[in-house]
Amino acid sequence: MILVLSLASLAVAVSAFLRNVAPRNRIDQSLVDGLVIPERSVLEGYDSDDLKKLAKHLKAHRLDDQRTLLDLYIRPVLIWNDIIFAVALATFSASLWLWITVCLGLSGWPHGLLLVFAACAVLYGVFDLSEDITLVRLLGDCAAISEWQGQVASLLTRLKALTNGVSLTCAIVFGILLLMTKPKPTRG
Repeated sequence: MILVLSLASLAVAVSAFLRNVAPRNRIDQSLVDGLVIPERSVLEGYDSDDLKKLAKHLKAHRLDDQRTLLDLYIRPVLIWNDIIFAVALATFSASLWLWITVCLGLSGWPHGLLLVFAACAVLYGVFDLSEDITLVRLLGDCAAISEWQGQVASLLTRLKALTNGVSLTCAIVFGILLLMTKPKPTRG
């Protein structure tokens, strides 16, 4: 039963990720002057000024009479696609590690190591979900983003990436999805 949960969660995660490809590509194509989506600023981090610049830029690009790229980024990219992806990927990874632990009947340090992988998968989900909610709240009222709030959001992004990597399975799935959906370079 745990394996079924894991595989079903993987299918949901892949579906949510794929639903985000087109909107994220549209947003990425609009970015200029070193602007980066916060989730992609893992190594260098970001601050309140970066978030304000991004929000201002995305607000200035209209999709139609009523929506902007910021609206697209907030919904559906962060709410709901990214939230569904985070929860489903964390569930996939944690349940897979638990299934492996149970099937192999491990004890001692191997058992403990697999539990660390499962715990990191859960933490990845918590940090990614927290990051999404924080970014939605901050970007929705970008004028009021304090330096402290920018630092918290950046920390959540880094913790998400760290726990994703330690969970191993989350990192592998995420890496494969990125490679599969990477836009092809366009010729001059």
